[in-house]
Amino acid sequence: MDSQVTRRTLLAGAGTAAAMATIGTLASTAGAQSDGSDGFAPGAASSSASSLTPAALTPGLAYLPVDPTLFEPINSASGRVLNAAMGASLLTPPGGLMAPVIVPVGSVLKEITFAYFSTAGTLNLALWRKALTTGWQLLAPNPPTGLALPNGAAIQTATFTPTEPVDGTSTYMVLMNGITTNTQSVHGMLVGYLPPPQAFVPITPINRVLDTRTTGGKLAANEERIIDLHVPTFARAAVINLTVTNTEIAGFVAVFPADIGYPGNSSINWSATGQNIANGVITATDPTGKVKIRGGVNPTDVVIDVQGFLL
Repeated sequence: MDSQVTRRTLLAGAGTAAAMATIGTLASTAGAQSDGSDGFAPGAASSSASSLTPAALTPGLAYLPVDPTLFEPINSASGRVLNAAMGASLLTPPGGLMAPVIVPVGSVLKEITFAYFSTAGTLNLALWRKALTTGWQLLAPNPPTGLALPNGAAIQTATFTPTEPVDGTSTYMVLMNGITTNTQSVHGMLVGYLPPPQAFVPITPINRVLDTRTTGGKLAANEERIIDLHVPTFARAAVINLTVTNTEIAGFVAVFPADIGYPGNSSINWSATGQNIANGVITATDPTGKVKIRGGVNPTDVVIDVQGFLL
């Protein structure tokens, strides 16, 4: 039998709108990602500070905004101020500004978009990791000094794309170093991460995608049908309520991804004629959000209600 559903209301990804609102008025749209192993791409300078549009966000990721006020100097003696454009800068350069990167344990850190302003000098940006009993380790970009940020006449963005599983044993920070004037400033950060796989996103209202009593007739023995669950293509799995009704003798129904052959599973069973049985099922789908249902040894009507999906 497939796993029973535990109904949860963890809305992974709900922070996207807030992230856009926080950093959106400060940063221009990130440039395309580079093909290099460091996964780093500086954004082009723009004549005005346009917003991060939805097209700039990666489907399937949750986003956490980091306000410039959370950036602190690496040398506390240098101090920090907010300039007229609400960017964080050093009161007494030289030095650097850093901020923690905090995402849920069990997630995978995938994308960091950084907004900054600099017209001269050489700024370096890097993501660092520190375990409890070890020193800081550079994660991205590489070389060891970080990667130089281009200068420009407007607020710019830079994005790098690590793949870092967050297991709770380390902390992370982003560091912009090489600040030489108090006109160079940080304007925020947007952290994208793949939420933990148990993150459940409910569908409201619950979507009934199949009822063989009204469409298609009973599922026959060994018959297979493809059912579109209408979940996002980036979902890791669908959460459904599977019901059999008007059963005949004894049998079962299996649910599995539409792009594979029958793996030999059973998702719901019945033992007599005329039973009505429901079961919560978590099932993988094919890349388009579809599953197959397969009848066992006897016919039955089948009802499928989609309750949500897992990220």
